[in-house]
Amino acid sequence: MDRKDLADMACLDRACAWVERQLPAFRVERKRDSIAAAVKAVAELAHAADFLLRSPAARHHAAAQAWLDRAWAELEQGELLRELIAANPRLIPFATALLPFHLRGYQNQQLRSTIAAQARCVRMGPLNWTLLVPVLRLLDLDLTPEMCAQAESLSVLHSQPRAQAMPADAVYVLTHECMYACGLGRYPLRATESQAAYLRHTLPELVERFVDAQDPDLVAELLLACHAVGTQPTARAEQLLIAVQTADGCVMTVDASQLPATILPRFSHPQLGRQYHTTLVAIMAWSARFAAGLPRDHIRLMQEQAS
Repeated sequence: MDRKDLADMACLDRACAWVERQLPAFRVERKRDSIAAAVKAVAELAHAADFLLRSPAARHHAAAQAWLDRAWAELEQGELLRELIAANPRLIPFATALLPFHLRGYQNQQLRSTIAAQARCVRMGPLNWTLLVPVLRLLDLDLTPEMCAQAESLSVLHSQPRAQAMPADAVYVLTHECMYACGLGRYPLRATESQAAYLRHTLPELVERFVDAQDPDLVAELLLACHAVGTQPTARAEQLLIAVQTADGCVMTVDASQLPATILPRFSHPQLGRQYHTTLVAIMAWSARFAAGLPRDHIRLMQEQAS
C-alpha cells in the first residue's frame, strides 16, 4: 500500500472502531414515532457490513459478520419487516432493508412473498418506485410494466440532467441507482453506453460540487457510487471525509437544518443523530475502494462483454 492507501485504511479502522462502540444504539424498538429511523439505521449497518466483508484486511471480517447478524436479529429475522409491510402497503420501501441480507443468503420467504403481494396493490408516487423497482429486481421479484414505467419517469440515469442543475434529492437517487445497477458492487455496471458515459462525467462533477458545499454525507454517497461503478473520483472527496473524521472515528456531517430542504428524509437517529449515516457510508466507500474485483473502467468492461 502507498501512503494514501495507508491513510485511508487507518480512517476505515477508526470508523469501524466508532461503530463498535455505538452498537448498543443500533436497535429497533416497536415505537411508532421512531421505528422508521431505527429500521433505517439497522439496515445501513447491514449495508456497511456487506461492504466491509469485502475488505482485504481479514481483521474487518469478524466485526462485519457480527454487525450483519446483529442487524438481522434486530429485524427479528425479517419478521418485523413482514408485519410492518403486511399491515400497511405504503411501508413497502422498508423492503430495501432486506436487500443486504438477501444478497448474503439470509432468507425469509414469507417476507419476500409479502413484499411481492403488496407491490402489486400499493399506490405510490414515481419517486418511491424509482428507488424501489431496482430493489425488487435484486430481490428476484417479478415486476409489472406499470412499476417499471413509474420508476423510469423519475430515473436520473434515464433523464441524465446536468450536474450543476441537479437538486440534492436527485443526487441521492442517482447514487442509489448506481449501487443497484452494479448489484451493490457485485458486478460491473449494467447500463447503456450512454448511461455509463454520463456517470463518468457527472459523478466527478457532483463530487466537486458537494465538496464545495461541505456536505460530507452526499460526498460519501458519491464516493461510494464512484468506487462501485468504476468511475475515478476526485481526490478532494477523500480529503473532505478525512478532514471531518474526529479522533474517535466518527465521520461528522453538518446538521440537516444547515442544508437545502429535500423531499427524501435525512433521518436523524434518537441516539446517533445523522453522524451514524455518514460514518457508515464512509465505511462502505473506503471498503469499496480496497475491495478486490470491483470494476475500474466500466466503458472498457462493457466493450469487452459485447465483443
